[in-house]
Amino acid sequence: MKHGPIALIEEDLPVICLLDGDDLSAKTISNLKEAEARGATIILIATASSAKLVDFDSFRVVIEDCDPLLAPLILAIPAQILAYQTAVEKGTDVDQPRVWVQKSEKRLSRVGNTKLISFKETVQPKIDFSLEANCQYSKNYYTI
Repeated sequence: MKHGPIALIEEDLPVICLLDGDDLSAKTISNLKEAEARGATIILIATASSAKLVDFDSFRVVIEDCDPLLAPLILAIPAQILAYQTAVEKGTDVDQPRVWVQKSEKRLSRVGNTKLISFKETVQPKIDFSLEANCQYSKNYYTI
């Protein structure tokens, strides 16, 4: 967070942090304090034991303590849900990412007489990615 990244932090900028109980937790918490001092909104996604070390976050998603090798994978799930919800709120077509579709169409057009099908023509599964459906909520505190 030195030099460039810290200079970009301004009032009410959301800073999302994935925090598990590894050896770098103290440095990560120090960086979060610096971001909070600059007015950032801290969104913490952490394991239960490491969440106890932070008391200055604005929002928090806590997962149960798990194997340290699995923690980064499990902590990424709430971050993906947050990214999905953000894209939906912005009005982005989450079922058809623009760059990925353009690359896919280029690959398919090289095949020859292949009919390009739209992803909207295919059956899309209905999955409820809402935070309320997957978590228990209690005053800015989520438990998965």
